[in-house]
Amino acid sequence: MKASHKTLVTFFIALNFLISPPPARADIVHLKDGRKIEGRVTREGNLVKIRQKYGCISVPNSEVLRIEKKPTLEEIFENRLAELANDDANGHYALYRWAKQNRFDERLYLPLLQKAYKLKLAAVAKNDVDGYMKLYRWAKNNGVERKLFITLLDTVVSLDPQHEVARKERGEKKFRGKWTAVTEINRILREEHAEKMRARGYVYFHGQWIKPEAKDLLVQLEEIDKKKKALETLQKDVSKERSAFAREKREAGRDRRDAERLYEEARNERKRLEREKDRISKDRDEIARERRKLDGDRRTLDKAGRDLKDDGSDAARLARDVSSEADRLARLAGRIAYMLEKEKQSSFSYEKLAADGIARRVKGLADRIEKLFKD
Repeated sequence: MKASHKTLVTFFIALNFLISPPPARADIVHLKDGRKIEGRVTREGNLVKIRQKYGCISVPNSEVLRIEKKPTLEEIFENRLAELANDDANGHYALYRWAKQNRFDERLYLPLLQKAYKLKLAAVAKNDVDGYMKLYRWAKNNGVERKLFITLLDTVVSLDPQHEVARKERGEKKFRGKWTAVTEINRILREEHAEKMRARGYVYFHGQWIKPEAKDLLVQLEEIDKKKKALETLQKDVSKERSAFAREKREAGRDRRDAERLYEEARNERKRLEREKDRISKDRDEIARERRKLDGDRRTLDKAGRDLKDDGSDAARLARDVSSEADRLARLAGRIAYMLEKEKQSSFSYEKLAADGIARRVKGLADRIEKLFKD
């Protein structure tokens, strides 16, 4: 039993290390010059670092004489628990108080309190009423779980049915010669009072005893209050409806003005469209007149084209005739020139020059006429 209990406590010690930081180790560093420095000691290379509440001090190893290690609170707790006898109720309770004062996890020290309670309970004699009551007060004042020690009162009452303190702690009072629970006493008194009031003609209404006439009056007053509240509610609803109607009326007025404005805009747009339609109709008539005029001009041009084509054909024939005549004259002039050349091969002749000039002028005239008719 002792081994299992201590194993459980050791488990909670390890768990306490995981969920909360361990308390600082208050080591003592003795220096060669006689000074002493307290704090948590760690070594880093050639330095000894001493962490204190408001900072950290670094001291070279060459200046340190020795380091006096002090156990942590967990180590002290484990040592005291290991030295604790399994049947030492006061020792368990003292270790519980020490662990609680040093703010250990309650899962560590509550089992010690329960163990101390069980040891004290085992030490009480079976018929020792005072011992049970003393243990009851001790357990109640030290925070023992209520379900563990509440049965002590039943034990005391079974040994001494008239034990006043135990009866009162159980919530009982002496009523008509016997101890009765306070709740039961209150129930009995309420029932007796109700019987008396009914015998006197009273009725119970809304937590009080009153005359039937008063009840009827109160009922009527309640009905009046209900109607009054209903009327107030109705008035509030009517007020809300009026406000809603006024709001809707204002919105309807705005909608009406918007509709009138839209109607006016639509009417103006319709007038504009009618004017645009009239303008388009006039433009269409003008286009029709222009088209008829263009058709007349086209017919005139077609007729003129046909006339020009006929005139061109006649001119072309005339040009061909003129060209043929010019060719003939040129050939004639050539023959004349040839004949004159034959007659006067070595002499200059004005007649030959004149014949050549006539031929060239005739040829040029024929070319211009032909070009004119081609264009």
